[in-house]
Amino acid sequence: MKQQKIYMQAWLDAHGRAKVVNTDKWYLDFANQLLPLVAESYIYGGKDMEEDQRQVALTCALYLEDCVADGGNWRQFIHWHQENYGRYLPFYTLTDEYLPDEINREDVVFLLWAINSPVGDDFDGVENPMDADLLEFADALYNRLDAAFELAPISDYLATDWLLETELMQKKRMPLPIALPGEKMPANV
Repeated sequence: MKQQKIYMQAWLDAHGRAKVVNTDKWYLDFANQLLPLVAESYIYGGKDMEEDQRQVALTCALYLEDCVADGGNWRQFIHWHQENYGRYLPFYTLTDEYLPDEINREDVVFLLWAINSPVGDDFDGVENPMDADLLEFADALYNRLDAAFELAPISDYLATDWLLETELMQKKRMPLPIALPGEKMPANV
């Protein structure tokens, strides 16, 4: 079977630009190195999963790029989530080992969960964020990301809106209603 590959155009599309910069090849090569690991996983194995495999590898490379540069849409997201909800990530209990300016296992699990629980037209249900296969595969990806973290170049040209649109994070949020026994909740909650 022919080894699949992610091409430069997909990387540039994720960044919303047409010109290649000096760090692009390194991160694209890293995404392509992740592809066999993703393709062999229980969650993403199989020929019919090739688009998902590429999305996982690209997402991990985008995440690494943001973490190395200590900026970008990932940093914007976790700081927005901390400001609005009092914690860096939903679902996961963060330990003292969680460092918002580094890569973290919990981040990788969250990214996989987000890929597996799309919104909009692709909505097909929500993945269990504590799924054992998800947690196990996140460990394998985290180990690869951790090994590459100190080797990766710092990019000055980070992708925008690859995780959550900046515009959505800037919208004023209303506090969630308090649920009281016997009271009906508004339909739009």
